[in-house]
Amino acid sequence: MVVVVHHFLSSCPLRQAQGSPLRSRRTDKSGGAARICQSGLSKRGGGRNLRSAVVEVAWGIEMNLLIHQIDRFSDWMVKISGVMLGLMTVLILVEIALWNTLNVTTLIADEYSAYGLAAIIFLGAGYTLREKGHIKITLLFNILPPRVGAFLNLLATAITTCFMGYMLWYLYLMTASTFHYKSTSGTLTATPLWIPQAIMLLGGVSFFLQLLAETLRAGKEAMGSEK
Repeated sequence: MVVVVHHFLSSCPLRQAQGSPLRSRRTDKSGGAARICQSGLSKRGGGRNLRSAVVEVAWGIEMNLLIHQIDRFSDWMVKISGVMLGLMTVLILVEIALWNTLNVTTLIADEYSAYGLAAIIFLGAGYTLREKGHIKITLLFNILPPRVGAFLNLLATAITTCFMGYMLWYLYLMTASTFHYKSTSGTLTATPLWIPQAIMLLGGVSFFLQLLAETLRAGKEAMGSEK
């Protein structure tokens, strides 16, 4: 970001055009960069305000890029969740067909369907949060002023993010423990428990990152309402 700010300041069209009417006319075509420069120079403090404005813009760009990457990660997680749902459906249908035709069982349908259900919930949690699919009580937001509501939303989202980080840490400890001690399920398959737990951990990471992205969005909204 420092490189971006330095390059922007050194190549600012209006800054280069100071004292030259000819250059000032030419920089009218410089677009958004010129408008940012002009807004900074028009305030008291000149270069100092310009630098602050450019830093703010650069941070905004990096924040938007981070949010975009987290959103893409949540998209991939929900796609994997969809695949898990399809596989679980096929497994259940095969179990039903075998039991009703040949009177035999796969012996794994109940167990792996439970693993699949946990995977679907955890992997899809981040995407569901982004699409506002989780239950959210908004009674106070309807009666509070927009500015107060925006800051209350930021506070609630930040607290939820911290709480999820705490839960994610203990989910990691549980997964690491079952991997270290080679724990298995108490069924005929003796499935290593770290495998389904690792999928849950991946979903937990996705949910935590999406909460972080929503906190950043809430922060931007709160700062916008303050202005």
